[in-house]
Amino acid sequence: MADMSDLAVAVAKLKAAKDIAESINDTAASQQRQSEFISKLLDAYGALFKAQEERSALLQRIREFESIDVEKQRYELVSLAPHVVAFALKQDVRSNEPPHYLCANCFYAGRISFLQQHTSGQYWDKYACNTCKEELSVDKGAPRQGSALPPDRRGGSQGWMGV
Repeated sequence: MADMSDLAVAVAKLKAAKDIAESINDTAASQQRQSEFISKLLDAYGALFKAQEERSALLQRIREFESIDVEKQRYELVSLAPHVVAFALKQDVRSNEPPHYLCANCFYAGRISFLQQHTSGQYWDKYACNTCKEELSVDKGAPRQGSALPPDRRGGSQGWMGV
């Protein structure tokens, strides 16, 4: 990544080119010094170009982080079940977007990753994050104890336990 050493190299090369330019006197030595001067100048331009590319890459990365931070402001941590959390849209920013959850692990790592519901049961749902592979099970409540008998054989109030 870009650091001050790249700029220092460019400045040093420009200074060396300046020193060479000031020492050009006779024609034979002059041609050799001009060649060295052009070489140093090209090296300096190369170092400056590299520093500019790295600066542009860093600015792009900053813009990405800022856009993620803006997006993160729209969400709040919610509890899906005891000990199961995710991020959901805040009430005041909900519009036409369908209800959805974001993976808390990815959210804290600086990534926006939707939790996909892949199982929906009567008593529990299961969500998965496609980015970090986290799986969340949400218990909707304990199943009711039912009879093992078919409905037509349960007896009801007419059965042997009916009142």
